[in-house]
Amino acid sequence: MKKGIIAVAGATGLLASSIAAANGLSLDQLIQTGQTLPQIESILDDGPSALNSNSGTVTLNDGSKLVFSAPEGTSTLNQALSGDSGTVLVNGNPVAVSTSASSLGSAYNNGDQTSTFTVSALVEGRPVTLEWEGPLEAVNTASTLNATLNGQPITLQLPEGTTLADFNGDTPITLLDGDGNVLFSGQLDSLTRDEALALAAELGALNVDQALRGAQKQALAQNFNPIIRQIDSAMFPSAEGHYSRPEGTNLWASTEISDFDGDVANSSYSGDGKVALLGIDFKHRNVLVGIAAGNSEMDLDHNGSGRTDLGGEMISPYGAVSFLDGTIVLDAIVMYQELDGSIRGDYLAEPIDLDGDRWAARGSGTYFLPEYHSVRTGLTVGGAYMEDDLDGKYIGDTNDYGVELGEVFGGVKFGADFFTGEVYGSLLYHYDVSSDVNSDADYLDDEEGDRTVLELGAAHRLGTNMDFGVAGRTTLGSSSTEYDSINATLSYNF
Repeated sequence: MKKGIIAVAGATGLLASSIAAANGLSLDQLIQTGQTLPQIESILDDGPSALNSNSGTVTLNDGSKLVFSAPEGTSTLNQALSGDSGTVLVNGNPVAVSTSASSLGSAYNNGDQTSTFTVSALVEGRPVTLEWEGPLEAVNTASTLNATLNGQPITLQLPEGTTLADFNGDTPITLLDGDGNVLFSGQLDSLTRDEALALAAELGALNVDQALRGAQKQALAQNFNPIIRQIDSAMFPSAEGHYSRPEGTNLWASTEISDFDGDVANSSYSGDGKVALLGIDFKHRNVLVGIAAGNSEMDLDHNGSGRTDLGGEMISPYGAVSFLDGTIVLDAIVMYQELDGSIRGDYLAEPIDLDGDRWAARGSGTYFLPEYHSVRTGLTVGGAYMEDDLDGKYIGDTNDYGVELGEVFGGVKFGADFFTGEVYGSLLYHYDVSSDVNSDADYLDDEEGDRTVLELGAAHRLGTNMDFGVAGRTTLGSSSTEYDSINATLSYNF
């Protein structure tokens, strides 16, 4: 593990402190770690004997210090580096290293041996894994490094006469992707924040953020829907100017399953989700109040290279009020959800354990037109907001992966009585405004963040007080959030 290898990993980390409060190594520390480890035995302040203790200190040329420590459960630095993989704490931050050689020590002592080296660390708060194959000693003489970064092939080129061991933030470099396209050319230290974030997304350093963004986008589309159905059922006006559902208490249960796929910046995903809710509400004249509780889960596959599962218990108070004999209806939903899950990836040293919570709110207003041939139609507009406050634990460190999302929507709702029940539906256009509530959203989202959703359903009265309904939803046209879902609801009115 030489300086040049770590330097490429560090180049991806220019990013993440811009998105969240970051733990882990800084770019400079990671470069210095890579430079120091191969020669640590000869430059420890207390000499080679320090390898037989739990920790040792290296004083760098600029006077700063790096403290190398054996992790918990390993008594000495020698033991930590004795196998073909190991973890070393650098200034308290874990760095996982592995090699195809018989041991890390063997790789260091046989620099002409061609081996595969993998380095995993948190670089300014985001997981970075670099895999490199070649003789270790070549880093001191080569000016080009071919590597795989977070599962993506890249090439780092330095000016002629400059070796990888000479790399620092002022060194002019050229970064190429696996197809030979130039991702960046210049000095890393000259990058602006926006440029650094864009480069980090291209290099895969924001893969985790993008995975969680995809899960959040699907949750916004999925979690509110069963409650919206109950509000519409209670507040939709009938031909006589009354409401389709009588006054009183209503107990309901709903489940929804969905298949989805979508895009985030530089990545795509597919998966499935499910929601199960139990709710109760009370309607008196023109007012509806209620509360729902249950569980929402989703499982996403990212380009076949990893999976994210995220979900948990949720609770949602909701309400609605109508005016002018039901001509105008205003409704609102507030949601809180406890979140837990994990992100697993081929390039990750271990799964990222997720824990946190989610707050969301949705509101809309609907103006109902006069009935036409037994069909009731409403024009609706509204908006929704969701914030995920998530912590992710990786290689012993915990970082913030929170993100915000917003949208506004508009369209039509329609319904008509049909025998002993009703048919209903909606056609809504959802316009993404996440960049207005989260300035970093542009680096996580695909450009086609809007979507058009069609819903069709039917409800049937099973008895005097019981109704059963089934509805399906799908997105129309091209969108970065696409899904097909089926919802079933059973309700009983007291």
